[in-house]
Amino acid sequence: MLRTALKLTLPIFFLMLFIAWLTNPDLDAFRNKATERVATALESQGLEAQNPALMGMVELAVNQLAGERLSRSNYFFCSVFTVKLPSREYRYLGAFSTFVPLQDSDPLNDLLKQIP
Repeated sequence: MLRTALKLTLPIFFLMLFIAWLTNPDLDAFRNKATERVATALESQGLEAQNPALMGMVELAVNQLAGERLSRSNYFFCSVFTVKLPSREYRYLGAFSTFVPLQDSDPLNDLLKQIP
């Protein structure tokens, strides 16, 4: 019984590792996700995020912020993204094309709450 379970579990485990390796996000994916979150927040505030000029400004701001203050630690199956702001350092786990904050507060959420 144990041997049968092990025969099933090991291939599934290695398949999951392979999928994690394939979907390990890079810096561009992190920037795109941040831009997408800002665009969604702008739409919820009634601003038209499909406006090319507005989206250009959002992308420029995200890229400028991420340019110097964003770093990535690659662990092959996942990555840790670090955003260094003057007040604090924020870390995000990137795995399976998803980003999860590794602390209680999220600076992007804090910033989006300040939009009138």
